[in-house]
Amino acid sequence: MQAIGVRRYNVPIAAIFAKWHEIDGKVNKGQPEAEENMDNWNNRVGREIGLELREMLRNDPGAKNDRYIKNLAAELVMQKIREGKLITSPDDPRKFVENKLFTKTDSLIINALEGFKHFNERVIAPLNDDKTFFTSKAIDNMTNKEFLNVQDIIDTQIKNKFAPSEYEAKQGVASGTYIYVDEYTRGDGTKVKGYYRKR
Repeated sequence: MQAIGVRRYNVPIAAIFAKWHEIDGKVNKGQPEAEENMDNWNNRVGREIGLELREMLRNDPGAKNDRYIKNLAAELVMQKIREGKLITSPDDPRKFVENKLFTKTDSLIINALEGFKHFNERVIAPLNDDKTFFTSKAIDNMTNKEFLNVQDIIDTQIKNKFAPSEYEAKQGVASGTYIYVDEYTRGDGTKVKGYYRKR
């Protein structure tokens, strides 16, 4: 799930989805701590697999075939299991520590989920009213700072399983279903990034 999530969207979105799943497991299903540890560990490895998958599919003619991508992801998962990089039992003594096991993937996740304490750049988010949205490409190209400014909107999109491609959004604008609002600067100097809205 995490590998495919990174492939389709990006690391922060996949990580947020995983976090929600773990919170739901803990709060609503009483998931034991050892199982949560195992899931968090494996989710991070899954995101690393997703980054490998992106690289492998960059010039691959099979990159648009869902079944091919899922099979390739499954092969990479099996490889990690054979290499002992995944936790396959809650009794495994290895502990997931998010702020110490600091890989490239972790740094993206921590910045996106926990954020920065201060922002020098005065950028604000558009209104989050279930009509505002960003395309999957726009989300993928956001800096961590930009992502954090609009995280509530993206969270709503994830909840609604709605992240259209750039092509789908432009088709929606052409048909009158969506409106695109260009980036603009308010009178007080704050910037609002460009975004789409449902009519």
